[in-house]
Amino acid sequence: MSILLNFHTCQIGQMKLSLCYVCKWHHSFAWGKGDNVKRFLLRTLITAAAIFIVVKILPWVRVENPLSLFITAILLGLLNAVLRPLLIFLTLPITVLSFGLFIFVINGLILILVSALVPGFKVDNFGVAILASIMISIVSWAINWLVKETNN
Repeated sequence: MSILLNFHTCQIGQMKLSLCYVCKWHHSFAWGKGDNVKRFLLRTLITAAAIFIVVKILPWVRVENPLSLFITAILLGLLNAVLRPLLIFLTLPITVLSFGLFIFVINGLILILVSALVPGFKVDNFGVAILASIMISIVSWAINWLVKETNN
């Protein structure tokens, strides 16, 4: 999910937004569609698979059991959908000054927060969290690409 500023009018239910921060999210989970649960489950499974692969690659990231893996994937998805856009908006000046590199710090902070909230998911330190968040993003992107290719 990105926080691109789309200067167009978006229709969310009966409310119109002239500047929509959540376009990619609410358009992918469009209101009134019957497959929202299916899309949510697919994204959760993709995120869980990406976390599993990163756990196997990085020895500093650990998941104790499959339930912790799925809770981590769900919480990571929810925090990325709700908290990440808010953090990006609040830190916009430093993000612009760092040419967008501060977003890696935000992603690492979210992963550290998930590690603190989920009992069976552990990340050793903040540097590892930044590296793991980059790897989770890349692996998730690759799996999404493979899933889209097989659906076409």
